[in-house]
Amino acid sequence: FLLLDDKMRSIPEMASGEDKSGSTAVCVLISPSHMYIANCGDSRGVLCRDGGVAFSTLDHKPINPVEKERIQNAGGSVMIQRVNGSLAVSRALGDYEYKNVEGKGPCEQLVSPEPEISVEQRKMEQDEFLILA
Repeated sequence: FLLLDDKMRSIPEMASGEDKSGSTAVCVLISPSHMYIANCGDSRGVLCRDGGVAFSTLDHKPINPVEKERIQNAGGSVMIQRVNGSLAVSRALGDYEYKNVEGKGPCEQLVSPEPEISVEQRKMEQDEFLILA
């Protein structure tokens, strides 16, 4: 995610500031024994097993205490549950107007591209489906 975010920054429209867009993301790597789920922002991964939810990713919102602390440490604020009163997620790819704090690394900016990684053991007989949305 960090490498992709860095590469996206070099797209001419992004580099010039003409394109101020961003995106949340979720992906999964499935091995024979485990699922490795990575999410950034409010894209959701949900694993259903035995007729119910066995696992769900958590949204990265500015009101989350850990996210809020990072935003404030980067000189930003959380107003009306948004980064600087504007962006509703605290982690995303792109959204470079929130990633220009001097002296801070990519994961210390107002908005971070760092994914949260979760590992779930597969249970072949009980696992029913996985939603990525």
